[in-house]
Amino acid sequence: MRIACRVDLVLGILTIVCATPAQAQQPDSTSLPLTTSYQWSGAGLDSLPVDSLRTALGFLPGVSPGSRGDLYVRGGSPEGLVTYLDGVPVQPGVRGGGLGTSVGPLTPWTAGLGSAELTTGPYGSAFGNGGSGLLRLTTRSGGDRWTGGVRYSTDELSGKAASFGVNRVEGTIGGPLGHHLTFFAGAYVHGQQSATSGIDGAAAPIFVPAGVDTTLAVPSKYGDPLADTTYVAVANWAVYRGNCSTFAGSADPGIAHNYGVPCQGDRIPLSASTSERYQFRLNATPDDRTTLWFSALGGRDQARRFDYFLNQDRQALTGAVNDSRVWTLGGRRALSASVTAEAVVSLQHDQSQDGPLDPTAEVGSRDPYGGFLIAPLALRWTLSNFPVNDQLITNYRLNTNGSRITPYDLSNTAQYGTIDQWRNDAYGLLGYAEGGGPTSRLSMYDETRVVGRAALEWRSPSIGTISAGIEGTHYNIANYSFGLTTLIFSDAWIEKPMAMAAYLSDRFESGGASVEFGLRYQEFSTGAQRPWLLDTVSTNPTFAQYGPFPRQFTYGRNPDGSIATYNGQPLIQYRTDPSHQGLSPHIAIAIRLNDQTDLHAAGARMLELPDFGESFSGINTDLQLTNTHQVFGSDLGFLDATIFELGVTQHLGVGLNGTVTGYDRRDRTRPVASLHAPYDPATKTTQDVASFSDIGSATTDGIEVQVSGRRGVVSGTLAYAYQHTDYLVTSIYGESDRPHTLTAIGTLAFPQAWHAGSTVGAILSRTSVTALVRYASGARDYGCPSPSFTAPAELCPDPGLVYLPWTTPPGRLPAFKAIDLRVSRSVDVGGHALSFFVDAHNLFNFRNYNAALGPAPTTSSAQDQAMAFSGDSAAFASEAQANGVYNGSNGSIDLTFGGAPDPRAGCGAWQTAANAPASPNCVALIRAEQRFGNGDGIFTVGEQQRASQAQYLLTRGLAALTDLPRRIRIGVEMKL
Repeated sequence: MRIACRVDLVLGILTIVCATPAQAQQPDSTSLPLTTSYQWSGAGLDSLPVDSLRTALGFLPGVSPGSRGDLYVRGGSPEGLVTYLDGVPVQPGVRGGGLGTSVGPLTPWTAGLGSAELTTGPYGSAFGNGGSGLLRLTTRSGGDRWTGGVRYSTDELSGKAASFGVNRVEGTIGGPLGHHLTFFAGAYVHGQQSATSGIDGAAAPIFVPAGVDTTLAVPSKYGDPLADTTYVAVANWAVYRGNCSTFAGSADPGIAHNYGVPCQGDRIPLSASTSERYQFRLNATPDDRTTLWFSALGGRDQARRFDYFLNQDRQALTGAVNDSRVWTLGGRRALSASVTAEAVVSLQHDQSQDGPLDPTAEVGSRDPYGGFLIAPLALRWTLSNFPVNDQLITNYRLNTNGSRITPYDLSNTAQYGTIDQWRNDAYGLLGYAEGGGPTSRLSMYDETRVVGRAALEWRSPSIGTISAGIEGTHYNIANYSFGLTTLIFSDAWIEKPMAMAAYLSDRFESGGASVEFGLRYQEFSTGAQRPWLLDTVSTNPTFAQYGPFPRQFTYGRNPDGSIATYNGQPLIQYRTDPSHQGLSPHIAIAIRLNDQTDLHAAGARMLELPDFGESFSGINTDLQLTNTHQVFGSDLGFLDATIFELGVTQHLGVGLNGTVTGYDRRDRTRPVASLHAPYDPATKTTQDVASFSDIGSATTDGIEVQVSGRRGVVSGTLAYAYQHTDYLVTSIYGESDRPHTLTAIGTLAFPQAWHAGSTVGAILSRTSVTALVRYASGARDYGCPSPSFTAPAELCPDPGLVYLPWTTPPGRLPAFKAIDLRVSRSVDVGGHALSFFVDAHNLFNFRNYNAALGPAPTTSSAQDQAMAFSGDSAAFASEAQANGVYNGSNGSIDLTFGGAPDPRAGCGAWQTAANAPASPNCVALIRAEQRFGNGDGIFTVGEQQRASQAQYLLTRGLAALTDLPRRIRIGVEMKL
């Protein structure tokens, strides 16, 4: 199914224009669509109530948006949607499907786009390496006159109760630089003061320190005059996320008035984030046969990460900075009236750095104005001060004592441990660190690609249009991922794979038909070397033979690290991965049956490079360093998929068109991480090893129906998609597994002269209202909320890093429902167009679940809550018993200390369940009773349960289980 659609911005008014091929500009067969494809102008996308291109694409038939911002096209994986930008692929070698990090592909924001085309059906042989669809983008160019604009939008005017502190600034400018040169530049910065959460985040309060409650002298041992004394400042705990009225009835005036700290509604502390894009483009036309262009696109996304358990431990706080750059130089020249040549070369760079913040500098980024983190976050370790180079890889591979492997001294990791000594939180519970660390994961990734592409097109009246071309990519990728204090689940590698492709296609027209044949050849080589170990047991059938096994230094090494021999054979042999080749045929035909009806059919085999993060995972890791749950890479070949579709487009009347398409998609290979048991020459037995292999497969069948039209000031599309996927060999379910999806895009656009002279015309002219509607079946792909306080196995079956099949298919989440709306109004000010707009996302605040408990699934569980409280209750009881204040008959804890005016005075002899001095724990329990109880000093079981549940709701409550709530953003734009 393909209907030619465009979204135009005329006089500041959004219009959607759709036409069957019979209405297209070219009435002959060259206008016939050969596959399902959708085109958008950058201006049209920029006028929708969306923050990104990918959000808009999620409203197209066959496209399912994921909870992480990715797109599933017709049952394929999100990593398989290949992106071409300004003529070259910008697909990273590490795409996030495996254990590696990915920050790409980098794409412009909507105002920086010239055009976008998404192909969901079989696409031609000129493009490749995408098993799930093709996204072709061009950056915006300058025109023959100077234009520009600035825009600002914010959600802060809607109040903190419904705001994450979003502020967005955008600017563009472009125009001619002489007769043969045009220029465009633009940038945007999207600041956000808080990480997002789901519905009703304020119902699960988050507390922050607000001054000192009291300072206590805590001896290292009671009754010992020589004991060391530590002075501990016990913090007041004020609500940050939440409603100040929640604890207004507390018996403690400080708690009742939230210690004078204003509540922040749904906002989460210490979690600011910023996204930036900036671009530049020059177009040159030195003569009427030649076009040259240079484009530069850059982006940075960075965020602080909020960890409630570490929010008092300044040196353990973490953040991430992701940077991407794409520089592209291209040219096109008509060599003759029938022959055109094109060549493009691109340098691309992606980098991700994720780990602890520098404790000496992190205060400056805690509460940035407007959420704008302009300077890069100050990370404690980066690729600059801890480079991932060949020496590091050698140190890691041989586990060289005393060498640089992690930033820490691995022979004495106890010195880096977090310190969790007191009950130092608003709940009187255990588990919140006061200091030490950091012990988090340090992940760094750097990828540079050089991409080249050249094509030749020959148009002949007798044999049609013949296209031929080549494409090549050289990768240089470094990856490092370590828990700072352990080598378990560690990974480090530097690899330089290469890929190339060549294609040939022919499209010819005959009367009312168009036919295209194509063939694409692809090849890639990882260049990776993997260890093969020699079997030295003479009684084994594999004696004197090599087999692959992940051991680097615990087998076959001499004391100096060199490889030992057996009977003249090296015990370790490193073998280079062989290259992989494949052919991708493509055929498509379109027929104009009559002036009202077009028919098309297409089929293709689509080959996709494996995610190199899956190929190289653990390639330098010794099994002895980790455990059997670490997933090792393997020599993966192409991911292989075929897709066939049949579609019809029908003109239904003036301004109304309909399309119906059916398709069959078969993923013949999908990477799966599973356990197997190869022979280990070091232990002389088989060993469990988890590794990636391409044994997964799936079949997806679907039908898509779309009706589009325009009548007067009303335009829009209505689409329905049915999809059924069978997962074969392994039971892995994806977010794309949604059988029914209904989407709609509708616009009311009132032009400037609409009903001129009338009252209604004066009110509505130059006003537009656009609505995006989506209803979809609930997904099967969901997990228990993370991090989890309890993670009960019976409610949250979690296979971990190894993809184990479900014994029975998991149930579905509730259906997804959303309505987004934009209302805009344009006026003239000083000869310039000034527009005001309001965007409403999830207008009706629907509860859209993206996580649940158990395979059933359930969105709340009394059993789960009881399990969480059982651990807290036991800890309360054991400590109260150690202090003689526990009532065994009803489980309450007496914190009155004989009716003292200030019960804190009775805390001097308080101890832990292990009889260690712990007077700060006593104060924390007193304040917890005053916060979650009636303030009489008796901490009843019911009050203890309320304190425990308040913490439980942070990761198991509505805000943790659901997608974004309603958000209202107001903006203004001036066009120059």
